[in-house]
Amino acid sequence: MKRACPTILELLAFDAVALHGSITLAAGALCLSVSAVSKQLAGLENFIGKPLLKKSGRGVSRNGRPRVSPPGSNGYPFF
Repeated sequence: MKRACPTILELLAFDAVALHGSITLAAGALCLSVSAVSKQLAGLENFIGKPLLKKSGRGVSRNGRPRVSPPGSNGYPFF
């Protein structure tokens, strides 16, 4: 069964990576391992259904402006 919303840990991981531009720096800021942050990002991308980050060299950046509407929201943007 598909869940109704992403977890807070997934959103925090995405926010930290977008802010720092690096999974390693985000992991340090969140006091998590790099693999834990990567797992949270994978879960969020799985929930959204599309990649949210673009990998470039040793860093990452947001993949455009993802706009997703949750079910029953009448098109109100979720991200």
